[in-house]
Amino acid sequence: MKNLWFFLHTWYRRVKSRCGPFFIRQVPSAVDIIDQARKDWQEANREFDLVDSELTDYIIFKINTAERRLVALLQWARRQGITAWPAGSLTPEVREQSNHPGPAPEAS
Repeated sequence: MKNLWFFLHTWYRRVKSRCGPFFIRQVPSAVDIIDQARKDWQEANREFDLVDSELTDYIIFKINTAERRLVALLQWARRQGITAWPAGSLTPEVREQSNHPGPAPEAS
Protein backbone atom coordinates (compact mmCIF):
# COMPACT_ATOMS: atom_id res chain seq x y z
CA MET A 1 0.00 0.00 0.00
CA LYS A 2 2.85 2.33 0.83
CA ASN A 3 4.40 1.67 -2.59
CA LEU A 4 1.12 2.49 -4.31
CA TRP A 5 0.86 5.79 -2.43
CA PHE A 6 4.46 6.64 -3.32
CA PHE A 7 3.85 5.79 -6.99
CA LEU A 8 0.69 7.91 -7.19
CA HIS A 9 2.30 10.84 -5.41
CA THR A 10 5.35 10.71 -7.70
CA TRP A 11 3.16 10.43 -10.78
CA TYR A 12 1.01 13.40 -9.66
CA ARG A 13 4.08 15.59 -9.09
CA ARG A 14 5.44 14.78 -12.55
CA VAL A 15 2.15 15.49 -14.27
CA LYS A 16 1.66 18.69 -12.30
CA SER A 17 5.15 19.96 -13.13
CA ARG A 18 4.59 19.35 -16.84
CA CYS A 19 1.00 20.59 -17.02
CA GLY A 20 0.93 23.03 -14.12
CA PRO A 21 -0.98 25.87 -15.80
CA PHE A 22 -3.75 23.48 -16.86
CA PHE A 23 -4.44 22.48 -13.27
CA ILE A 24 -4.72 26.04 -12.02
CA ARG A 25 -8.21 27.43 -12.45
CA GLN A 26 -8.14 31.10 -13.30
CA VAL A 27 -10.79 33.08 -11.46
CA PRO A 28 -11.92 36.02 -13.60
CA SER A 29 -11.82 39.46 -12.04
CA ALA A 30 -14.93 41.60 -11.63
CA VAL A 31 -13.80 43.83 -14.50
CA ASP A 32 -13.45 40.76 -16.75
CA ILE A 33 -16.95 39.56 -15.83
CA ILE A 34 -18.43 42.99 -16.54
CA ASP A 35 -16.54 43.23 -19.83
CA GLN A 36 -17.89 39.83 -20.89
CA ALA A 37 -21.42 40.94 -19.98
CA ARG A 38 -20.92 44.06 -22.14
CA LYS A 39 -19.75 41.90 -25.05
CA ASP A 40 -22.77 39.61 -24.63
CA TRP A 41 -25.10 42.62 -24.72
CA GLN A 42 -23.41 44.00 -27.85
CA GLU A 43 -23.62 40.60 -29.52
CA ALA A 44 -27.32 40.33 -28.73
CA ASN A 45 -27.88 43.76 -30.29
CA ARG A 46 -26.02 42.71 -33.45
CA GLU A 47 -28.06 39.50 -33.66
CA PHE A 48 -31.26 41.54 -33.79
CA ASP A 49 -30.39 42.68 -37.33
CA LEU A 50 -29.77 39.11 -38.47
CA VAL A 51 -32.71 37.29 -36.92
CA ASP A 52 -35.72 35.92 -38.74
CA SER A 53 -39.11 37.46 -37.94
CA GLU A 54 -40.11 34.28 -36.09
CA LEU A 55 -37.31 34.76 -33.57
CA THR A 56 -37.83 38.46 -32.90
CA ASP A 57 -39.38 37.87 -29.48
CA TYR A 58 -36.51 35.60 -28.48
CA ILE A 59 -33.87 38.15 -29.50
CA ILE A 60 -35.69 40.97 -27.71
CA PHE A 61 -35.77 38.81 -24.58
CA LYS A 62 -32.06 38.04 -25.03
CA ILE A 63 -31.21 41.75 -25.42
CA ASN A 64 -33.23 42.68 -22.33
CA THR A 65 -31.65 39.88 -20.31
CA ALA A 66 -28.11 40.82 -21.34
CA GLU A 67 -28.77 44.50 -20.68
CA ARG A 68 -30.26 43.81 -17.25
CA ARG A 69 -27.31 41.59 -16.32
CA LEU A 70 -24.85 44.30 -17.40
CA VAL A 71 -26.70 47.00 -15.44
CA ALA A 72 -26.87 44.81 -12.34
CA LEU A 73 -23.13 44.07 -12.53
CA LEU A 74 -22.32 47.75 -13.00
CA GLN A 75 -24.47 48.70 -10.01
CA TRP A 76 -22.78 45.99 -7.93
CA ALA A 77 -19.34 47.24 -9.00
CA ARG A 78 -20.27 50.82 -8.11
CA ARG A 79 -21.38 49.72 -4.61
CA GLN A 80 -18.12 47.79 -4.19
CA GLY A 81 -16.05 50.74 -5.41
CA ILE A 82 -14.64 48.78 -8.35
CA THR A 83 -13.44 50.78 -11.34
CA ALA A 84 -11.67 49.81 -14.55
CA TRP A 85 -9.21 52.68 -14.19
CA PRO A 86 -7.49 54.26 -11.19
CA ALA A 87 -9.71 56.40 -9.00
CA GLY A 88 -9.20 60.11 -9.56
CA SER A 89 -7.74 59.67 -13.04
CA LEU A 90 -10.76 61.45 -14.51
CA THR A 91 -11.71 64.91 -13.44
CA PRO A 92 -15.34 66.09 -13.68
CA GLU A 93 -14.43 68.46 -16.52
CA VAL A 94 -13.00 65.62 -18.60
CA ARG A 95 -16.03 63.43 -17.93
CA GLU A 96 -18.35 66.14 -19.21
CA GLN A 97 -16.29 66.79 -22.35
CA SER A 98 -15.67 63.22 -23.49
CA ASN A 99 -17.58 59.97 -23.53
CA HIS A 100 -14.55 57.73 -23.17
CA PRO A 101 -12.41 56.96 -20.13
CA GLY A 102 -8.85 58.11 -20.34
CA PRO A 103 -6.17 59.88 -18.40
CA ALA A 104 -6.93 63.37 -17.21
CA PRO A 105 -5.12 66.21 -18.99
CA GLU A 106 -2.23 67.64 -17.08
CA ALA A 107 -2.85 70.97 -15.38
CA SER A 108 -0.63 73.79 -16.55
